[in-house]
Amino acid sequence: MLVGAIFSLALVSPAHAAKTYNDPWLEGDLQQIRVPDALDILARTPQHVIVGDIDSGALLSDPDIAPHLMRMPMPYTCADEYGPGPSYAADPARDFGCDFVGSGQEAVPSTIPDGDPADPYGHGTATAAVIAAVPNNGIGGAGVAPNARVLPVRACYGGNPDCYNEPALDGLTYAVAMGASVINASWPPENDYSAAFRIFIHNQSNVLFVFAIGGTDQNAAPYTLCTDRATYPNVVCVGLANPDDTAGTVNADTSTDVSAPGYAGVPTAIGTRGEFGYTSGATAHVSGAAALLRGIAPKLSPSTIREVLVSTSRPVDGYQTANKAHGIIDVEAAVRSVQQMEGLTTPAAGHGAPVDSPDPFASQAPSGTGKAPVNPPAVVKQPTARLTFLGKLPQSVVAGATLNLRLQVTGAAGTVKASLTHGKATLAKAKRRHASGNITLKLHLPRKAKRGPAKLTVQIGRIKPLVRAITVTGPR
Repeated sequence: MLVGAIFSLALVSPAHAAKTYNDPWLEGDLQQIRVPDALDILARTPQHVIVGDIDSGALLSDPDIAPHLMRMPMPYTCADEYGPGPSYAADPARDFGCDFVGSGQEAVPSTIPDGDPADPYGHGTATAAVIAAVPNNGIGGAGVAPNARVLPVRACYGGNPDCYNEPALDGLTYAVAMGASVINASWPPENDYSAAFRIFIHNQSNVLFVFAIGGTDQNAAPYTLCTDRATYPNVVCVGLANPDDTAGTVNADTSTDVSAPGYAGVPTAIGTRGEFGYTSGATAHVSGAAALLRGIAPKLSPSTIREVLVSTSRPVDGYQTANKAHGIIDVEAAVRSVQQMEGLTTPAAGHGAPVDSPDPFASQAPSGTGKAPVNPPAVVKQPTARLTFLGKLPQSVVAGATLNLRLQVTGAAGTVKASLTHGKATLAKAKRRHASGNITLKLHLPRKAKRGPAKLTVQIGRIKPLVRAITVTGPR
């Protein structure tokens, strides 16, 4: 019954002038998911919602996100997982919050926790900005949810980022302890994470966890956290929608609930402005949308928020294998649905409640389109990893043999994954963490591997994967 009721509301989208923004670095992502329209029709001012951003930290001094960053409200011991440590007793009287990596290095890996979750890479800064950058303040960009307060948690290595089981679980545990009811995890919930990781998520019945999928062709190796709805009803998994509305990730609907824009104008780790994207950005857009809905209806369950986001998504051709929603999230339709569920009357456009206290749009009449100005600031690219094959790949491989992949990783270090698939069957896979320079991955094929044309997929982080065709032949 809920699905049908929500879906009918997705069709209600009367034309009107939306909120406008004077922020100089906008890329159309908010308009693509109808955030300005949603903020025009709020039946009540959303409550503040704490979003735990488990990532590479944040640039705590950036003027566009600093007002919406949250300092830890109570003391907490930031655990040391890999050594040399020791654990760090963080105190809000002197510390902003937990950094579970600290001066530790990914190549070992090592952890030396501290109380300063500053971002050396820019990835966490970017996700925080997509979620909650202050709108209409004349600087930078604008976030999805003006009511969100982001708790920056540094628990991941590098700028892709690489989030390993133990520090990531520490980060999740800390964020929930600090009051987060939405968790942004702009990284995939890998199946090799520990049982303790999965049990923790299952037990947080009032917390919504928003994860990124790894990319296109995720159906070949779907994530348990994204597919087992009976055990994990509080998880949303997110794919990419390109700026032209085409699907950025496909053959991924087994794991993917919804898609959202990946690209936005964000602050970098050094305070300049830059572009940010792919499924990391898409996940942050959905976390922002979830925070807005939860602010309107604080008692709404995570599973209901997920259902609202799926069922009110805007249908788009080409998304049949992109996600379960078959389209792109529509924040206005989601707000209308939640307000009806709460028994609230949705006001006419321009007559809604303030979006936050104080209201950044207080002196503005709803008009215009909210488009970016003609001359935005210069782009500063975030450092990302690059992956290339070394030498010529074989056209075929024998079942029972080993396929040796020689690869070169340049730019930022990261986790390289390779898989050989035949239809929906995974024939072989391999992974190398904290990879950099020249590496070799070995794919061991079983003797009973399916013969015929297969697909080799190699990926680092959430950049576009390398895909090649290889034929699997029988033993000689």
